[in-house]
Amino acid sequence: MTTIKTRAEDIYGRLEEHVFSGKIVSSSPDDPLGTIRMTTELAWFPERIIPKDEIVRGVKRVRLPRKGSKTFKVNGSMGDVYTVTKQGKVWSCTCVGYGFRRTCSHIKTAITRDKKKRVRNRIT
Repeated sequence: MTTIKTRAEDIYGRLEEHVFSGKIVSSSPDDPLGTIRMTTELAWFPERIIPKDEIVRGVKRVRLPRKGSKTFKVNGSMGDVYTVTKQGKVWSCTCVGYGFRRTCSHIKTAITRDKKKRVRNRIT
């Protein structure tokens, strides 16, 4: 489950904030550029399209660590703390960028930390 907070002007010029929850799914070729597609829990409104420039709060994924998984806390450039998880050979992150690109700088930082930790464990 993913949660996104957005902020945009309404038709009268007032700022509105919304919080959406769902699963980020692959975009359709018909979707406007600079948008993401997210599921809803409504049968009559199964998916919504959200402009990326309206997102003001990062994506938060709620996942329980599984056996054999590793988690890393990584500081973002704006002071946010993200959770990077390694499950087998698959890496994931709680940042917005990972939700769009399936990779991010936080994962690269966690991979570096993981490699350093394994080298340190081999030496001792």
